[in-house]
Amino acid sequence: MGIRTRAQALLLAALLGAACVAPPVNLTGDPLKPELYRVQIVVIDAVLFEDAPLRESARDSVSKALLSLGALAKSADSTNTIAKVLGDQVRGLGALAKRTKLGTPLAGSALRPNWRRLRGSLFSDAAWFRQSSADPIEPAEGGPPVPSALRPATANERAGLELALRSIAQLIDRARQDLPNANGSPARLQFADDMGREITWTEGRLGALPERWGPDNYYRNAHRAATLALANLRTLTKVGVGGPRSSREYLIDKAEVQLGRARDAMAKMMPAP
Repeated sequence: MGIRTRAQALLLAALLGAACVAPPVNLTGDPLKPELYRVQIVVIDAVLFEDAPLRESARDSVSKALLSLGALAKSADSTNTIAKVLGDQVRGLGALAKRTKLGTPLAGSALRPNWRRLRGSLFSDAAWFRQSSADPIEPAEGGPPVPSALRPATANERAGLELALRSIAQLIDRARQDLPNANGSPARLQFADDMGREITWTEGRLGALPERWGPDNYYRNAHRAATLALANLRTLTKVGVGGPRSSREYLIDKAEVQLGRARDAMAKMMPAP
């Protein structure tokens, strides 16, 4: 089992805005496999990534799913102390969801960002995670889509993805070169400003995630991983004065992992027509 450093573990705790329990000094454990908890995750994503006001049935289903997921995460592995700590936070979010006033707009509530952070810290990334109301609600049971509904990525989609991956690789290299610069220093501020513009340009070249029954799943997986890599790099630009260097290193490492996943998925894409 891999061991996350203390600095990485503390960063995980810092990302949990609603956290109320201090983490143990030595947190260990690998991210959990999301497919094993797909039923609960799909229910939570289906509710929290909608923008409409919270209804009673949705509140009940999401609170129950969060409470169940938190208990499952805690019991996944007795040696995975990260899962135990974050499992408690998931259960706490379930209790918060249960107390949330009916009619609360989910787009502006604390439930969505806290769930997104918990999900990203507790589980390995999955292409079927929802990121917004524009994403489809995936089935609770995983399985390959209907082959006849898929098509190869277009030349423009393929070119945009290739350019985005090259740009992400360059951004990661520049981020590592910036590590010696102190947060708040002129060089660091200039880097963050330049990096933000480059990320926006890259997002434009990548384009929006296509409909579920559009290009083949490997293109979608590559697109999703590239989007997550860019999100980590954008978060990196916002680490301010007082933020430890280890936080920046962690975000760069996460972006590099996502870049590797995007490259792997791209290599398996359906041949161009």
